[in-house]
Amino acid sequence: MLLLAMVALALCASVSANEANLVKDTVMFGNGEYDASLLIFIPCVFAMLFAVYLYWRVSTISIEKRDGAEQVCFDELKMCHETVATGAGAFLRAEYTVCSIFIVVFGAIILIMTSRLPDPEVAGAVIWDWKFGGLTLASFLVGGVTSLVSGYIG
Repeated sequence: MLLLAMVALALCASVSANEANLVKDTVMFGNGEYDASLLIFIPCVFAMLFAVYLYWRVSTISIEKRDGAEQVCFDELKMCHETVATGAGAFLRAEYTVCSIFIVVFGAIILIMTSRLPDPEVAGAVIWDWKFGGLTLASFLVGGVTSLVSGYIG
């Protein structure tokens, strides 16, 4: 993102005002319809590459069991790992219970509130468009489940 901002500033600083508009229109690919996609996907690609790099770095670290005094340290490390893993599992179960209740309760509220629409034919009247509310609910559920899965993975 910072790189994109620096490139944009460099382009604007290196050209006159008339040329800047031409450069801006060229970079924006047809009045900006692809700008949002570029600002989303380019940082995502860099983030994914960085995640792969970090995974590679961490996977090269090996923990080996040794004899003697180092055995005591290894046993303590193993016990610490098991304690943290048990605590993390309990925390995730409690968190997912609360998040699931939140998703169900607010999902129902979202369904009801977004299904009630003003009637375009009669002033002051309302209609119930359950398809619109259902699609909004589906979007909310996808976001909630994605958040839960991301928390579990990461």
